Amino acid sequence: MRAWLAFFPVMAATILAAAGLELGRSQEVLAQEPEAGDFAYHETPPTRPLPKTRRPPSFRRNPPGHVAYCLARRIPGLLYQEPCFCHCNRFANHKSLLDCYVEDHGMACYTCQAEVIFCYEQSLRGRNAVEIREELYQDEWKKLSLEDYVHSFPKQKCRAAGKRE
Repeated sequence: MRAWLAFFPVMAATILAAAGLELGRSQEVLAQEPEAGDFAYHETPPTRPLPKTRRPPSFRRNPPGHVAYCLARRIPGLLYQEPCFCHCNRFANHKSLLDCYVEDHGMACYTCQAEVIFCYEQSLRGRNAVEIREELYQDEWKKLSLEDYVHSFPKQKCRAAGKRE
């Protein structure tokens, strides 16, 4: 029994030291992760043809997705220069907001949908990619009501865009 009592403090000290070491490693790993503001985008316009976005009619049963893909199809060069704030650059290796619409990620992601609508509306107001990016980083896109925009979006708007391409 005395041997156990003598061994206990040594064992406890070893466990606490190991726990402290693990805590230090966890803090190191956290410090190495990108900060919340680290989002992928291209600073300059594309120099080669961009990939096509998914066709909006495939999302007719998903009104927010349908509207988002309709608008993404109109402004791919702009989306190429804009970040996506859902962190898809980390889990899907996306390089810009455009990648969300080349794939079907934008179909169900509220953040991506609100951002593409915001980008589209700002482009109609004459803002360029840098100005829009600055507003995105200021969370201006969060003020948008996705449901209201989708509800007021004229169905012929998307059809007309599809006919041109």
